[in-house]
Amino acid sequence: MMSTMHTPVPHMYAAPLYAAERLLAEAIHDEHVSVDAVVVLDALAEHVTAEEPPALEAVAENTQLTREELAAALGDLDDLGYLEELAEHAPPLSALRASLFGTAA
Repeated sequence: MMSTMHTPVPHMYAAPLYAAERLLAEAIHDEHVSVDAVVVLDALAEHVTAEEPPALEAVAENTQLTREELAAALGDLDDLGYLEELAEHAPPLSALRASLFGTAA
């Protein structure tokens, strides 16, 4: 009998990372999602395993978008349900979404 010490354990980040990659792939092929929104979703997906939400200034800098472009992209992602679904897999992004749109974290 193999001890539990040697049994492979699924990586704790596998599900959130998979969900983020799946959402990104869907967004890329969704004609309703702008290029800016895909870029923002990609930047946010990098934070699904983080303990703290990303600073919006850092996301804007990383995506090279103005604050207005970032706000529009985040609004589009939220309207289309991508931000909500991503937030389901990443509590820090749920808190970010709540702070932006007044939704329940």
